[in-house]
Amino acid sequence: MPEEKKPFDKYAYDTAYRAEHYARLYIHLPKAEKNRLKAHTENRGESINAFIKRAISEQICRDTEE
Repeated sequence: MPEEKKPFDKYAYDTAYRAEHYARLYIHLPKAEKNRLKAHTENRGESINAFIKRAISEQICRDTEE
């Protein structure tokens, strides 16, 4: 009897991909600062994650230009 194929599990695939290719970072902010950050990013049409990644990249560029 042929082996039955399991249906593709996108959630499991995505989870495994993220685990292999990304690192999760946790930051702690005062609630007021998080609200300020959220408002700022929403006004720019940007996610908090995208803003943080951009800020880190820009700061690393500034730090290496010295």
